[in-house]
Amino acid sequence: MESKTANGTTGTTRDLAPREPAGSELLHEAILARAAEIPDAVAVTTHRQEITYRELGERITGLGRRLLSAGIGPERLVGVTMRRCPELVVALLGTAAAGGVYVPLDPAYPSPRLAEMYRDCAPAGVVRGPGATPLEELGGGSGDTVVDVDEVHPSGAADSALAALSPDNALYAMYTSGSTGTPKGVVNTHGSVVEMLRWMRSEFPLDGDSKVLVKTPFGFDVSVVEMFWPLVCGARLVLAGPEEHRDPAILAETVCEQGITDIIVVPTQLPHLLRELGSSRGTSLRRLFTAGEDLPVELLRQCRERLPDTEVINAYGPTEAAVVTLIHRCTADDTARARVPIGVPLGRTRAHVLDPDTLREVPRGERGELFLGGPQLARGYLNRPETTAERFLPDPHADRSPPGDRLYRTGDLVRRAPDGLIEFLGRQDRQVKIHGNRLELGEVEAALRELRIVDDALVDVRTDPSEGGPVLVAWITTDDPDESVAPLVRKQLFKRLPGHMVPGHVAVLESFPELPNGKLDRNALPEPVPEHTEPSAATEEGRCREGTVREVWEKVLHRDGFGPEDGFFDVGGNSMLLLKVRAELHARGHTDITLLDLLENPTPRTLGTLLGEREARKES
Repeated sequence: MESKTANGTTGTTRDLAPREPAGSELLHEAILARAAEIPDAVAVTTHRQEITYRELGERITGLGRRLLSAGIGPERLVGVTMRRCPELVVALLGTAAAGGVYVPLDPAYPSPRLAEMYRDCAPAGVVRGPGATPLEELGGGSGDTVVDVDEVHPSGAADSALAALSPDNALYAMYTSGSTGTPKGVVNTHGSVVEMLRWMRSEFPLDGDSKVLVKTPFGFDVSVVEMFWPLVCGARLVLAGPEEHRDPAILAETVCEQGITDIIVVPTQLPHLLRELGSSRGTSLRRLFTAGEDLPVELLRQCRERLPDTEVINAYGPTEAAVVTLIHRCTADDTARARVPIGVPLGRTRAHVLDPDTLREVPRGERGELFLGGPQLARGYLNRPETTAERFLPDPHADRSPPGDRLYRTGDLVRRAPDGLIEFLGRQDRQVKIHGNRLELGEVEAALRELRIVDDALVDVRTDPSEGGPVLVAWITTDDPDESVAPLVRKQLFKRLPGHMVPGHVAVLESFPELPNGKLDRNALPEPVPEHTEPSAATEEGRCREGTVREVWEKVLHRDGFGPEDGFFDVGGNSMLLLKVRAELHARGHTDITLLDLLENPTPRTLGTLLGEREARKES
């Protein structure tokens, strides 16, 4: 496979002359400088091990040199595949030290999607570690350059003189959902990320006693803050286990046991985390950042009541502008507002509220589209110059901006409140966030239409009838709309899409409702309603393990009467509630049950059978 650079060119490494002295303008150099200052301080902690800054620096440098010796240098794309572990931190920063551009290939993603990303970026090499996706599943070949991070020897000294780089050199290409059904890679630079981290370090300083929880999958940009903010400050990052980010109970336990001081949470996860922390736990938390979704006022009120000594910060930022661009330090006064603000731009970021058609500033208090400018903007989209030109525009405010500066149009509708704070109002296009994950509704629709059983598909966000939060809903048409179609469709989607992109409810219709003029009548689409199936006679009445599953469901779903063949998602379950099911089963001693087990065994009968098989295996 012919490899590409982050600029979209192919062939050999392209050396870029630094525009200015790099210094701490390069991410890995800023962290290696910390390693030289505090070599014996702990940098990375897991439940099982600790790594000092000296060890981290030597391993970063060792991997950087290994990649350079393999011909992987500045602007070369490097796929990184492994579960969340200390080796992941080494892989990302070691790639950066060689000048490479890391591309997250999270093993938790379905193989077809990973193969699509691999094909699109055509990496010059792959760095793999524990839990890596096999190369053949990525679509790689025997001739691809592969480096196993465990086999790289640490450098004798944390020497940062590895590659001649500029702040303009690309750091990572992170894939986001695409409206055409194909994910698109966003290329961010060292300069844009360091700009954000420098401001975070100044505004939210960390010290040797600080511990930041790293729980976001590394294919999402919040991981950039979680992982690198503590390291540039000389603090400690605490890695959650590979699946722990899905389980609020385990996260709460980690917060308390590890003495976490700073955490970033998606608002959807926050109620569950607050419930698990309780009134007497979580006292180590100094700061709690919310990001990825709108923060409801009522949720802020709950947070201040449960964690009165913890500062709550509402953060906003798209992948195209280095993670965090606006910040609001929440106060008691915010609980009396209609909306929690996303605040004011940080550092040298510029935030404009413009008319989306004329690109003129709208009066304070009026709705407009948010445009961002400044040094945090991404370079653009990998291999997509037309899309880059559509979203990154020449700044029309030439009198107030540096020459040649650009603006990124976010597609987010906002207003500037009378006090100058910016408030988020919603999306202008069909891009949404579910549980903090950005996705294009069109991409989910495209995946549905590829299924043989589906004739046509529509996807939108509705209010979950069980939890009250947002839920992804699909309406499909098919020639044979019987009750077996919906679970079959969801099962097939789980093989093609990440879990957050699989609709929680699927409505099967013979045809879509139409207006008199023949256009789609979206208002007539049925709302998601938990289907209730009358309990059927079990082959073995009162089977213990099947009864255990029903008891857990009753506790989680707050109702009873489940039949042995009822599907969890058909009776009101969703992905967040599935986490509660797993936690309940773990509490009852079934600690080997995974999320995949629950997805593949969605009924009391099939899951009860699995519990019995696992118990029999333990006893044998």
